[in-house]
Amino acid sequence: SVRPGAVSSDLMGGPWLRRLGRGAVRAVDANPWDWVPTLAGALLIAGLALRLHGYTSYPRFGANEDEVAWAWLGQSLWLYHWPASWSYLPEHLPVTAVATSQGVYLPWVSPWLDHPPLFGLLVGGAALLAGEHTPAEVGPSAIRLVPILLSILSGWLLYVLAARHLGRATALVALAVFCLSPWMISASRLVESEWLLAPMLLGVLVLASHRGRFPTALLLALCVLAPLVKVPGVIVGAAGAVALLTERRWVVAPLALLGAPIGIGLFAAYGAAVDWHQFVLVWQVQSARHTNLIVGQQFLFSGDVGLWNFVPLNDPFWTVGMVGLAVMLLRRPLGTESRIPLAFAGYALLMALTAGTEGAQYYDWYRFAVDPLICIGVGDLIGQNLPRLRLPVLDRLRAQIDALRAPRPAGADAPT
Repeated sequence: SVRPGAVSSDLMGGPWLRRLGRGAVRAVDANPWDWVPTLAGALLIAGLALRLHGYTSYPRFGANEDEVAWAWLGQSLWLYHWPASWSYLPEHLPVTAVATSQGVYLPWVSPWLDHPPLFGLLVGGAALLAGEHTPAEVGPSAIRLVPILLSILSGWLLYVLAARHLGRATALVALAVFCLSPWMISASRLVESEWLLAPMLLGVLVLASHRGRFPTALLLALCVLAPLVKVPGVIVGAAGAVALLTERRWVVAPLALLGAPIGIGLFAAYGAAVDWHQFVLVWQVQSARHTNLIVGQQFLFSGDVGLWNFVPLNDPFWTVGMVGLAVMLLRRPLGTESRIPLAFAGYALLMALTAGTEGAQYYDWYRFAVDPLICIGVGDLIGQNLPRLRLPVLDRLRAQIDALRAPRPAGADAPT
């Protein structure tokens, strides 16, 4: 019988409280490392939330007009099956002044062959899905979702890559830097094609460790498609080949390397189908923007790089990450993890050989493609050295973790 005035334990949530208590006990008994994937998921969700908070207001829309260039290209390709957008290259004649949603007039050219079409198709498709069918309608709310979602995909691939080759502790630190750093949050809102190259590069580094027809086919497809995002995407094929060599996959590695010239060939075929004469003129000018190898030094060490209008971003993790990648390579130059610093080194060499001086010195988006690798370098530097520090807080934390992992004496959980 129930005492008058008493409340049933079922009404007070007794079964739920007991279930919650049993879950808490199991969590305490579990290996703390089992929580790392959950923490990684929480970091990705937090990173997405931070990127979406105020994403239309900063960076200021219109400060970097590359954002509308990609959207206009995609709109034109989807609606009219013809590449058109704005360009300052003098070989585009004639030009028409077209207004942006901010009231700024830009030189509209047709055909537009400054870059390959793949990223423009993605951004323009997002604009069309949002109901933005004309150049003047393009705003930040739809098109900025593209780089934000690509950056979160990059974060997941970053974690998978680092966890496999460097351990979950390094992967978690690297992911935390990538997801929570204010500099990464700001950069990942900018509509630039390097945000599509980043997951492609990480993807081939991850897929190289997975044998089978589908992973191999996907890896080779990424190697071919990357130059259709932007010409520096040829690094994806080279990085894929190096990663495959570290896995001793001697037959597939040359095929990955071959993907780069195939992709460039497809871009040339696209140019020929549109207007070969104009394509040659434009790319003669593009090639002339590179003047000397000093651009490699500017790419690596310039403190002037920013998101727009020559305003420096001053990301402190860039230099720290480069140090971490160098240490990683020196520690095991022939290990499977060497694919990470070697991919960064290959991209830096490519910038030294092809980038324009102004771009390497001032355009932070040239770095977006390898920013996830930089975060892995930061994570490895911290993960390798933090356990060696003899700090009282860390000692207490280690003692608590060891106590949780220690076996309990018989009868410890018995009710008293």
